[in-house]
Amino acid sequence: MNATHRDNSIREFCTGVSRILLRTDRPEDDTDIPQVSPIINYDLSSNCDKYVHRVGRRGRFGRNGLAINFITIDERSLLHRIKQHYNIKIEELLADVVSLI
Repeated sequence: MNATHRDNSIREFCTGVSRILLRTDRPEDDTDIPQVSPIINYDLSSNCDKYVHRVGRRGRFGRNGLAINFITIDERSLLHRIKQHYNIKIEELLADVVSLI
């Protein structure tokens, strides 16, 4: 995605024109967008700092937010490492997510 398209997508999301914004860990996607909730992670970042930045907790001064992480069995140890590194609690959702809707 070129810079103009990316900037337009972010602007549309921030103004409410678009309700969904897909992001990656690429450096060019490192724009901070305040007060976004929920954050849905389809793939966990392998870096603890990138994870915290991705879920929008950096610089939030203790404000709450919701991040939903879809993980594979192989990623359980990575999620555990993130929880230990930041001393945070990440609760497991029911496997039957449809019942929550």
